[in-house]
Amino acid sequence: RVHGDFSKIKMSGVEDLGMETLAQMDERTEQLKAEQELYLEEHPEVRTLLSDFMLHVLSKRPADVFDEAALYFATFKARSETVRPSSSTATSTQAPAAADAASTRKPSASVSRDHSGL
Repeated sequence: RVHGDFSKIKMSGVEDLGMETLAQMDERTEQLKAEQELYLEEHPEVRTLLSDFMLHVLSKRPADVFDEAALYFATFKARSETVRPSSSTATSTQAPAAADAASTRKPSASVSRDHSGL
């Protein structure tokens, strides 16, 4: 699921907005949801990358998640800087590099590999 359900959150000042403004906000929210879903359909590696990072964090349980995230994602940046594919081969060379980087991190055996909920 890409977004949360914010319908139950009480926002101060919302009652002061007119019905037209609220309708425009709802319409824009739906438009953003559709755009985000389409992007994720076109880029399934985003879900994989985030799932792998979540498993990494849950298995290592770092005290500082932000520092761990910086280290984790720095490996991808370092790899992309050492291997600069031409635009014609970008799609064929980026996925193996990401898969290779992800394979160097091994989650603990107790962590589920089910990514269907993401």
